[in-house]
Amino acid sequence: MHGKAIAKPTSGSSGVGRPLRVIYTLPDGQQVAALLRTDLFQALTDSPRIRWLFLSPLADEPGFRAQFQHPHVELHRLPRLVPPFLDRQIEFVRREFIHHRLDPETAEILHRRARIVEPKRYWVHRPLAKLLRHVPGSESALSWLQNHLTRAKDVERYLDALKADVVVLGSGAVKFPDVPVARYARLRKLPTFGIIHSWDNLAIKGPTLKCDRIAVWNRHMVEHAQTLFGYRPDQIVVTGPGHFDIYKRPSSPVHRNEFFARVGLDPSRKLITYTTMPPMSLNFSADFVHQIAEWIREDALAFPCQLLVRLHPQDDPALYAGCESLPHVHLERPGRYRDEVSWRQAIYYYDPSEADVEHLRDTLLHSDVVVNLASTITLEAAALDRPIVNLAYNPPGTNWPVSLADYYRLTHYRPVTESGAVRLARNSDELRDAINEALGHPERRREERRRMYADMVTYTDGRCALRLADAILDFLEQADCWSDVRRAA
Repeated sequence: MHGKAIAKPTSGSSGVGRPLRVIYTLPDGQQVAALLRTDLFQALTDSPRIRWLFLSPLADEPGFRAQFQHPHVELHRLPRLVPPFLDRQIEFVRREFIHHRLDPETAEILHRRARIVEPKRYWVHRPLAKLLRHVPGSESALSWLQNHLTRAKDVERYLDALKADVVVLGSGAVKFPDVPVARYARLRKLPTFGIIHSWDNLAIKGPTLKCDRIAVWNRHMVEHAQTLFGYRPDQIVVTGPGHFDIYKRPSSPVHRNEFFARVGLDPSRKLITYTTMPPMSLNFSADFVHQIAEWIREDALAFPCQLLVRLHPQDDPALYAGCESLPHVHLERPGRYRDEVSWRQAIYYYDPSEADVEHLRDTLLHSDVVVNLASTITLEAAALDRPIVNLAYNPPGTNWPVSLADYYRLTHYRPVTESGAVRLARNSDELRDAINEALGHPERRREERRRMYADMVTYTDGRCALRLADAILDFLEQADCWSDVRRAA
């Protein structure tokens, strides 16, 4: 059975009335995959007593809509991807208030990065937030300004027409498209459930609006929710990441030879998989591609190898010009996109199919070593017991305000760094040694990988999406929604 059944109406009521109407936001492709490519969608849509109103920026695209065909589902366009100018500036200042609550080391790393990636935020929003911190009531005043001065009446009218009773925020108001919906829910006093989609969202990003309840992955996120955002223990439920369930699914991945043939790889060579990051995290990923390609060409590694470079959904393919022509190097852009957009906005139009999700699993499973920069891919590789090398140095000649080694001291990643499950490469010699160790002795760090993965995802039985469904359905039971629906009916 998927999830728990919704409780029947309380005694004394006939229970007759319209279905409960629940908004569920899907601000980008990551939330879409977490819903559609797991057991979550089926578990939530089982009950005829709930009408799900899924909001997505892709809602008008016919191919996207076809995925949501269900008698208990409506699909609507997410009304706004980016807030208006003034609202956006206030939101950035409020998020800087959150950064000031982070541990000093994490805050300093993020601020150095912002100097290049988000200069306005570094030179304007950060100093302004630092100044306003000393003014009593300033944070509440900024919230008031957003709720009144920059209030999005057009968004409110659009959402009013949906006649929703409850709101589920697919990113827990971390992603900008969630923010106007979260604010609407607060103004209309609608019960709100937030799904904190990624392990770093509370530790280094953080929403400015609180939900009535949130779902998180692990004990570390529980601590972040309590200490940084003031959540009570009863407002937090640990479900684990549902989109990791695929690593325990009964469906069998393809055989290694079949996988290699499908993607044009050489089965006689070991596979090094390098998963990149978007340019806002570093702009010299191609340097590592060239370095590893040179070792492969010169037979400088312990085994004959090939390199599969899997681009981040928000990476810029133009940065890798010339890499595809390197011997034994294969570039891959993940998934599918519903529109051609710039790399920064691409995540809004990213719509991975079930085959795309399975392809990532197969890629990691058949990799002899996985190389990345402080990425969630580290956890996914650990789920499949793949050796992991983390890049922790800036190659000579690159210009970036933050040493890559600093990323491993960020609050959310520190437990991984300290676990011993990954090998940090602090220079090119260490990178080559780490790759060779992984190729020759994949059994090393196996127990550390197992313990680290269990610590970071909590549940490793492949039922996290069902736990999330249970948490959402329990919230609907307990939020006193049904009495409001009966009154409205």
